[in-house]
Amino acid sequence: MRDRWAQTGWEGGPLGYPTSDEIWVGHNNEGRMNRFERGVIYWSPTTGAHSVRGDILEQWSLAGYEKRLYGYPTNEGVDDGTGWFTQQFSNGSAAGEISVPVSPPPVDYIQFDTREEALAYFESLQNGQSAPDLPQPERLSPMGLNLGPCELKPNWIHWRTKSGPGKGYGVVGFKPTTECETPVSSITHETELKYQYYGWWYTTSGIVDVESSTGASTSYLESKNVAHACTGEVETWFWGVVTGRISYMGKNYWAVVYPPKKRLNCKV
Repeated sequence: MRDRWAQTGWEGGPLGYPTSDEIWVGHNNEGRMNRFERGVIYWSPTTGAHSVRGDILEQWSLAGYEKRLYGYPTNEGVDDGTGWFTQQFSNGSAAGEISVPVSPPPVDYIQFDTREEALAYFESLQNGQSAPDLPQPERLSPMGLNLGPCELKPNWIHWRTKSGPGKGYGVVGFKPTTECETPVSSITHETELKYQYYGWWYTTSGIVDVESSTGASTSYLESKNVAHACTGEVETWFWGVVTGRISYMGKNYWAVVYPPKKRLNCKV
């Protein structure tokens, strides 16, 4: 395993520093593993030592690691030229992105008199581009507008390992958050998780998830119910949109964010 870590570039490579000692694994303690900051290395006498990272690691963990469906990794994963990797295991293969996602930037809440004015403003920022293909800005802090004390962060679409499997393929979702420097009267998120199907974007389950937090000292909200079980037949892309609203000192403030488009081995 040390040799494999060396081949990936030691701590300067994609795995980073080790975070565990060698651990015995497998049904009969026949294998070993090491955890790292951004992945794992697994070894067995028959497969050798191989690293597993990113989406593929999440899929493998959902399936029970080496003890269940897939078995041990047998190669390092092969890039198809687009950043999409396929990795072989003893009993099959898994595919996905293996780079560590960069958290999208937060967006400040802006005061508007109506929802319509707010949505029109944020739509104008797209400059005619379709939202799934928008570049991520460094950060939106517009000058000359009345900003609230909160910011909305979309976070990334990912495998939700604690949501339970859906027909053996798992569950995907994302968890947008609002954080406030000063307590506000209320925070509301309207969140849509979307998937692409033959060129069209559809909202999963056909509904918008609405979650709120109210009270004199409300300063944080994380939406936790945005999820989709992968029970279909077509592998595709996912995307989302979050419309946030806060009430502060008798006024309403709005923010709209889009988690980056993500291709996952999740079938719809």
